[in-house]
Amino acid sequence: MPSSFLVLASWQNQGETIKALKRIKKYYPNKNICLIWDNAGWHKGKLIRKELGRSGDLTNFHLINFPPYAPDTNPQEHIWKYIKNRIAHQPTTSFKQKVNNFKLSVIHRKFNYQI
Repeated sequence: MPSSFLVLASWQNQGETIKALKRIKKYYPNKNICLIWDNAGWHKGKLIRKELGRSGDLTNFHLINFPPYAPDTNPQEHIWKYIKNRIAHQPTTSFKQKVNNFKLSVIHRKFNYQI
């Protein structure tokens, strides 16, 4: 099991989120996983609730939602700010290169934060 990994989603919707969660589950097949995430619409839809429910494929996930409209409590916002400051102004020739710069900037970095 890697100490650090990045799961990419091609889009922000329920289907892609479910695929990403299933990839995470493969890394931790016999573990209970606590997900702490924001209140994005694709985190709360019927498909997600079904997969996380008793009859779904992701029953080992437990959800904790950040309060609505409280980005200061969400450590992910600090990561996005770090990445934006690091790669937003780098000259690149393609979106693919921008994604690669993102991966290289975040994959092995440890972010110190407290909730």
